[in-house]
Amino acid sequence: MKLTYDDFTMEQILRKILPENVVVPSSFEAIGHIAHLNLKPEHFPYKEIIGQVLLDKNHSIRTVVNKIEAIHNQFRTPELEILAGEPELETIAKEGKCKFKLNYKEVYWNSRLQTERDRMLTLVKPNETICDMFCGVGPFSIRAAKKGCKVLANDLNTFCYDYLKINAEMNKVSDLVQCYNMDAREFIKYLLNKENLHKIPEKFRHFDHVYMNLPGDAISFLDVFKGRFVQAPSEV
Repeated sequence: MKLTYDDFTMEQILRKILPENVVVPSSFEAIGHIAHLNLKPEHFPYKEIIGQVLLDKNHSIRTVVNKIEAIHNQFRTPELEILAGEPELETIAKEGKCKFKLNYKEVYWNSRLQTERDRMLTLVKPNETICDMFCGVGPFSIRAAKKGCKVLANDLNTFCYDYLKINAEMNKVSDLVQCYNMDAREFIKYLLNKENLHKIPEKFRHFDHVYMNLPGDAISFLDVFKGRFVQAPSEV
């Protein structure tokens, strides 16, 4: 029996290629056609071949990227380098029977947060209204709208805002998602200001829940709620 490259797995091939003292990277995040690796310094001399083997062994993947440094900007977007495949970072991710168009270089997306989004969606009911302060491209907002909720969805990143509108239309929930591109604190102040009430469509003037998906920083925004509901419009 003659075995060829096609008969071996990614892990088996990398074990043969990489030095014995280098741990074989075996996990990656898939975002549509993009595979996202978080390689360690020990992998850097071999990063291109690692990317190529991953590309060869995963037929749904067309682009392999590696995060160069930790996320530190206000939009939580990673610094990426393309290791193999097409230099195309706009893709469509799927989650909870919904599709989300995004540019992985310009917006924040974390597939590992799906479990938490799944959990939170069990806590909201159809016809309730949700205020999503940091909505990104809409993974929670649009899935909640698919469940029958109305959503006030906001993100400071203009790329997120643009893709949010595209995704709401693509998933046929535009009538249930009111999109905003504001600083989160200003967003809450805007919603709770009586003078702005006429600017908000009537069915969105009351909200039942506030969703704050900003890992590590959400707690620092709680001050915006202090005393706000005392003077809020009666509809809220």
